[in-house]
Amino acid sequence: MSCIDQLVSIANDLHGIITSQSGLTKIPTEDYGWENHRYSSPAFRLAHVEIFNQDRFCVVHCCIFPHATDPAPIYGFDAIAGESK
Repeated sequence: MSCIDQLVSIANDLHGIITSQSGLTKIPTEDYGWENHRYSSPAFRLAHVEIFNQDRFCVVHCCIFPHATDPAPIYGFDAIAGESK
């Protein structure tokens, strides 16, 4: 499995975890030509998963923002993979 395939698999797993939350609301998001998902729920104010997958590289962006009254930190990362890196 290539690094790109591994990164896409992880991103899809994260997206699945987010979409399994109860009370989830999909937030309308502009179509930029790649996967771009935004949601809100009772558990978080905003969850954002973006997957930009091309033939030779892939970029994944994931951020989860807590509600303003929740002392939890903002969780997030960006990951970039090439064919072998």
